[in-house]
Amino acid sequence: MMDGSRGSTSTSWMRPPITAGPTDRTCSASKGDWATSGALESSARESEISGRRTRESPGGGIDAMWLAYSGTDRRPPGPGAGPRHRALASPVAEIATSVLISAGMNPPAQSGRNTHDRPIVAWVLVPTVETTDATLDYYYDFSAGRAEFERAFAALETDWRWEPVTTTTFRTVIDRIVAESATQTPLVFNLCDGDEINAVPGISVIRYLNAVELRYTGSDEHFYQITTSKIDMKRAFERAGVPTPPWEALAQGATLDGLFERHGRPLIVKPAVSAGSMGITIQSVVHTDDALAEQLQLLHDGYHGWNLADGGVFVERYIVGPEFTTFIVGSSDSPDSSTIYPPVERVFHAALPPNEQFLSFDRLWEVHEKESPMADGASLWEYQPAAAELQQRISDISWAAYASVGGQGYGRVDLRMDAATGDLYVLEVNAQCGLSEDENYTSIGAILRFAERPFHGLLREIMDCATSAPRSGVVADTSAKMPA
Repeated sequence: MMDGSRGSTSTSWMRPPITAGPTDRTCSASKGDWATSGALESSARESEISGRRTRESPGGGIDAMWLAYSGTDRRPPGPGAGPRHRALASPVAEIATSVLISAGMNPPAQSGRNTHDRPIVAWVLVPTVETTDATLDYYYDFSAGRAEFERAFAALETDWRWEPVTTTTFRTVIDRIVAESATQTPLVFNLCDGDEINAVPGISVIRYLNAVELRYTGSDEHFYQITTSKIDMKRAFERAGVPTPPWEALAQGATLDGLFERHGRPLIVKPAVSAGSMGITIQSVVHTDDALAEQLQLLHDGYHGWNLADGGVFVERYIVGPEFTTFIVGSSDSPDSSTIYPPVERVFHAALPPNEQFLSFDRLWEVHEKESPMADGASLWEYQPAAAELQQRISDISWAAYASVGGQGYGRVDLRMDAATGDLYVLEVNAQCGLSEDENYTSIGAILRFAERPFHGLLREIMDCATSAPRSGVVADTSAKMPA
């Protein structure tokens, strides 16, 4: 699903529609039974694919590009590698260059080819919802995402499979992958992102992949579980000293007395287990007890038959000010071999009042059941790079948040800054977040554009990490503290 979510549903849903290269830390594969001396050729040809610019290796494919165990080539791609979009600010090339150089993104050249006997196959597991509801079906439509992965794996010269799975079929699909592993080396690209409350596959897929000992990308069990509930995540932030808006969990029927006095005004009401802004409306920002009670009842009523309250409900102070997002690839217990991409700012349309400058479900997905679209087809938001003087602060806080929940694989960190005080607050860490070069549906696309990183380069980086990180028995370091 989109930003604010755990998953990745790519659709042509809206017009909302960012720029420095990956900062600090880069994940590289370690030696193991997948070892090879592959190389990424230094020259690349640019090609136009479906109106988007990508960079393709003229040779080497997956063997040379992501199973390079004597060191991983991290040279930044050349200018123009990402999709062409308008941006609110342009002086970002200098930031990108300095960030990449400071991250040591120019390792020694390599040579050689993979001699592994069995071909490598990437199996993309795609969460699928069995529903007759048109809105929910649209919410979990991955059809456009398939085309992106097809282009990316073609650029990587990698054999791959697209495998839709449900809560009732994922074991059968995974068993088939295991059965076919006698003649191939499988790597599961796991996109399953569900909470399983509403029959969307999620953590059960990870557990089964661990049980059959298949390599897979993305979140491990701990990272997935602790970030599924925003209440558990908030507690982890507090233990680690990560700044997050004042908040409180609300049991059904609990008294609302004193909430505004304890946490400030206005408050925003959220389901603890939700994705893609499900359950969030512009009315979720409340100033009175009566409005708060009404929003709580709406969450307990559910949405199109989906349960929004079983995982709990909470309120937090609504932070009036700019919103930022950061993307991290790597393991929280290996900070020196992880990548923090430079943060971007989501700049909401100036016509929106401050209390509506956030992602509500209606506007995000353009279903407009209760809320109106922007006048004259205007964009709800645009992206721009975070101000240079804020980038290090945002990156440091983002890493602390990622570490506090035992981040593994990759994740997106969402933050807001109080316009009155300049204080930064982490809203959430999204494990198994949506992956796309299309910023019309996720901020990852904007991050990649400003980093001048092609989508297939990101997939390669994620697969690098999957082949090097332990995938079971990992204990997260929840004692990580914010830097002094």
